[in-house]
Amino acid sequence: AVSHARHRELAGVPTSPRARETTAAHTTMSSGDPGAPPAGGSPGQHRVLCLTTGGSIDKTYSGAASDFVVGRPVARSVVGLCKCAHGVAFREVCRKDSLELSDEDREALAVAVESAREKLIVITHGTDTMARTASYVKDRARRAGKVVVLTGAMRPEAFKDSDAAFNLGSALTVAPYLAPGAHLVMHGAVFSAPETVVKDTARDVITTTEALEQQRARSDAAASKKSQRRTSSNPSRAAQNPKDGGGPGDVAVDDPGQRNPPNTTDAAPRSSRRRRPARARDA
Repeated sequence: AVSHARHRELAGVPTSPRARETTAAHTTMSSGDPGAPPAGGSPGQHRVLCLTTGGSIDKTYSGAASDFVVGRPVARSVVGLCKCAHGVAFREVCRKDSLELSDEDREALAVAVESAREKLIVITHGTDTMARTASYVKDRARRAGKVVVLTGAMRPEAFKDSDAAFNLGSALTVAPYLAPGAHLVMHGAVFSAPETVVKDTARDVITTTEALEQQRARSDAAASKKSQRRTSSNPSRAAQNPKDGGGPGDVAVDDPGQRNPPNTTDAAPRSSRRRRPARARDA
């Protein structure tokens, strides 16, 4: 019979105390534990630098301001919960809504990218100007041989239905497979030409200029088709109802005055009729 220890060995479970210590240390470093140093060197692992700038992903409600404000970065806790296989280091560059970011802030990001020891860099950023920042750092990242991936969230990480964890996890997953330069990763899509990227506020997604124009064209065509279908199903309505395109002089069919028009041939009222003189009675 195979011993219990042999079963554990065959299953890949370390049996010696030294092997167990080594495995535990390796697992801690590769799990994305916020307190662990970046991992690297092991097969399948990469060293990633996560730069945080604020944006919706970090927003939280402030009772003092009675509004949502950019709070502490959430990237570290999200990566820790996801048990990321990469070794991730974190650095806060600024804490702003992306509409408040200046060229000085973008320059600080570009310098951080160029000077980083890591070749893979993920930036958490607000969605309103994410593409602008990507365009700013793109060429410098390419020259430095760095892969920069910008991501964020449409809804704060504090929200129950937030897309923050999915987007950040996607960015960390695809970063090792992208070419040097700047890319945007949102909702499972990768955008490697930031100058063509826009935010579709109607659908709350990041997309390209071309895709947005096509979506608007489809929406307009659908609205026009719906209007035509409504008109063809009741062709008399538009002509009879002024509100639906009929002329100002048109009268609705259900006008009670048209169903029972007054009789204009009637004689004058009874009170206005001439009375014939009474005939004298015969004597």
